[in-house]
Amino acid sequence: MAVLASIRLDGVSKSYGKDHDRAVADVDLSIAQGEFVVLLGPSGCGKTSTLRLIAGLEKPTAGSISFDGTVVNELPGSSRGVGMVFQNYALYPHMTVFENLAFGLRSRGVGKQETAARVAEVLELLELSELARRRPRELSGGQRQRVALGRALVGRPSVFLMDEPLSNLDANLREQMRIELGRLHGRLGITTVYVTHDQGEAMTLADRVVVMEGGRIRQVGTPKDIYNAPSDTFVARFIGSPGMNVLALPWRRDGEQVLCGESVSFPAEWLPMGGEAGRVVLGIRPEQLSLAEVSGNAHFSCRVDVVEQLGSHQQAHLVLAGGQDANRLVARLSGDAAVSAGDTLKLSASGGDLRFFDPDTGLSLAGEMWSAAAVPAGVGEMERG
Repeated sequence: MAVLASIRLDGVSKSYGKDHDRAVADVDLSIAQGEFVVLLGPSGCGKTSTLRLIAGLEKPTAGSISFDGTVVNELPGSSRGVGMVFQNYALYPHMTVFENLAFGLRSRGVGKQETAARVAEVLELLELSELARRRPRELSGGQRQRVALGRALVGRPSVFLMDEPLSNLDANLREQMRIELGRLHGRLGITTVYVTHDQGEAMTLADRVVVMEGGRIRQVGTPKDIYNAPSDTFVARFIGSPGMNVLALPWRRDGEQVLCGESVSFPAEWLPMGGEAGRVVLGIRPEQLSLAEVSGNAHFSCRVDVVEQLGSHQQAHLVLAGGQDANRLVARLSGDAAVSAGDTLKLSASGGDLRFFDPDTGLSLAGEMWSAAAVPAGVGEMERG
């Protein structure tokens, strides 16, 4: 295999059309040699455009792209040492598996003997040797995907780029291919940039996840960091299935407790620094809400609207007591919990699971907590403890 490359994007933007709409806006990102990085986000967030810029299929409108410290803005994709796998396998239907893998090498003038050796190596790596004489129509979806991977690998790339490679597979095949991709990267260690909207793929494959929205990066971190410490309310809601409950509530002090309307209470010492007086945006993941009432925890008084039975668990869709539909939340409860539409519940959550966000910017307020003694009772004003 080729020498692995590191990748750096500095202030990269890409605009299209007369109105110069920016598909990618001021992206800064560093990818280490051998790292597996996943670009994750909703449709139209700029993740595929970013991948195409790295591949050399598009030129940036602004900023620079570097491989191993060398700017490659003007370097064609064919000279960047990248291997690409697309959503569409794009296999030649009239060629055998062997011929599909060999075609690119032959077109670059690689000798017959070396081509045969490199194709055989990749066929064995991907467990395709017995299928070498078959044509694409004789293969399953998973087998076709492995041929597409092999065609990219046979060129011995220093960077592996994948754009939604598993989206055409059914759920079972996707899970199987996800495992195979993880195993393959573990063996080869090729620097990989992978685009998907599927959180399962991102969280299981990535060394780091890059969450994008509106052409910009919202957060970069390990899957655990992204899940446990979202940088803002967009990431909080986007990551998870379902995403984090994010509630915008007024608050006031009542002794050692903070009361949010008629429905939520928690110890005053949990309040984070940096929020606006009298307003709080708090987040809690559905699986971190419990039916058990634990003293000293946060408590949520809710009415059950809808219950979804999902076998091992159930999702209760709730409305906060006395609240508007805007302050709805979801709780993931055990499958045998006795919960029905119309029930009134009091759920609890620990302080370590509660997240706070700035009500104006949506940014996380992770950090030092406020002292309960520093906030006058009955007043929604924060003072430093």
